[in-house]
Amino acid sequence: MKLMGIGKYRFNTLYTASKNGEEYCPYDGRFVVREPQPPSSTWEKVHTFLTRLHLEIAEPIPDGLNSNKRPRHGLKKRDSPDLNKENIKHLPHGSISDYWRQCLAAYPGVKISRKLFCTDTQMYFNLTFHV
Repeated sequence: MKLMGIGKYRFNTLYTASKNGEEYCPYDGRFVVREPQPPSSTWEKVHTFLTRLHLEIAEPIPDGLNSNKRPRHGLKKRDSPDLNKENIKHLPHGSISDYWRQCLAAYPGVKISRKLFCTDTQMYFNLTFHV
């Protein structure tokens, strides 16, 4: 295993194939091209909730300080000069847990993990602000 630079699971796969007399070496699953997985219904519900939240509740900051940077990073980072700050919307002050609990209340029969919600939130807002 050390000479070949492979782990115990890959070695076990190769060993089992050779022990069974298979003619060809089995594919290494890390390098097989996979089809994209369709999004789960839970993910779609979280995405719908975030879209509704962004369209109905989010609003631009009116005092001209509208930015896509977090406030504590404002001095270190600058917005790009071609960024249209009028299109950037911000949600009212709240934690990610507050929004997660709102999502759970919006879909009472669906189990939505906090990890899924946080991951989808990060992807959603990265796509929303950087397109």
